[in-house]
Amino acid sequence: MKINKLIILTSVCLLFVVACKKIENQFPSTIVKVSYPIITLKGDNAISIRVGSSYTDAGATLTDDITGGITDLVGDASGVNTAVEGLYFVRYTASNANGYATTIVRPIAVTGISDSFDIAGSYLNAARGGTAMVTKIARGLFLSDNVNGGGSLGSIYMMIRSDSTLQVPAQWSNDGGFDGDYVNESIYFSPDTAYEYTIDAAGFGNSPRLFEKQ
Repeated sequence: MKINKLIILTSVCLLFVVACKKIENQFPSTIVKVSYPIITLKGDNAISIRVGSSYTDAGATLTDDITGGITDLVGDASGVNTAVEGLYFVRYTASNANGYATTIVRPIAVTGISDSFDIAGSYLNAARGGTAMVTKIARGLFLSDNVNGGGSLGSIYMMIRSDSTLQVPAQWSNDGGFDGDYVNESIYFSPDTAYEYTIDAAGFGNSPRLFEKQ
């Protein structure tokens, strides 16, 4: 009788182990490495042209971070209107086999402002205690490295129109990795240069951000 019980108990244990192994095999674990495809722009990273000029985008190169394959990538330039003064963006987006995506933009400034016009320099946002460094990228096109005015949350492009007014359109921040919209933008030249805008995005509030040149 004891022998029969031992045999039955051993059989039950074996069935339990086999069942567990079957369940494990049905749901194998997979570790996915977080990595992103690499997009490299061809030609200049930023372009400035005059109103009425023609524009043909140079495209980009896509490097697959998983396979190592390299292919040409065509950006979306459908929003570029060279007949109307403004700051436009050609957008490039690509995903790898694991679903991780990379997005970058190339700014296209269509403006009649003189090349001698320059607002580059260091700007203080006194309300938030941060400093933005503004760099001239091309004729009438400038890059600020501090969109928020406090802790740096990425850079944004700004354009000066032919009438010396400021334009900060909705755009993707290449280094910040987020889309943002900017409204009520303006620039002042007397007595010192300063620029201002409101960030129209969740989490930023609706107060204007004033940057004064130092």
